[in-house]
Amino acid sequence: MALPAPNLQPTWRDLIIDAMQRWSRDVVQLKGRIDWQVYAFDVHDTLEEDGDLMTMIAAFASDTAYETLFAIHPDRHAMSARSLESFVARLNARLAGVPSLADLRVFDAHPDTTRRAPFPGFQVLSHSLLPRT
Repeated sequence: MALPAPNLQPTWRDLIIDAMQRWSRDVVQLKGRIDWQVYAFDVHDTLEEDGDLMTMIAAFASDTAYETLFAIHPDRHAMSARSLESFVARLNARLAGVPSLADLRVFDAHPDTTRRAPFPGFQVLSHSLLPRT
């Protein structure tokens, strides 16, 4: 006789990822395999190569299982859209200076911008995967 399936409640992480997945299908129509990370990043991060954030990005870059990394901050009010935009510009410049990560490009998403993401975060893509215009 089989045991009944447990009635598991989704975690806060599950709910955040679900909201971002719904948004990505509706707004930016991401294709491919996405590594969803709920991570309370700091827009004032020093971006040291051995720091948690850069280590996470380097791990993504070396893993062929994913085409996109989406880092989502779990607090909707942790940063302003402007501070996230500045952080992403600084992160792009930092990645360009690391040979093994120079092919990556970062894009911001925030609840207070035209992209209207449910949570602030950033998407990391390989430059070679970006659509050509």
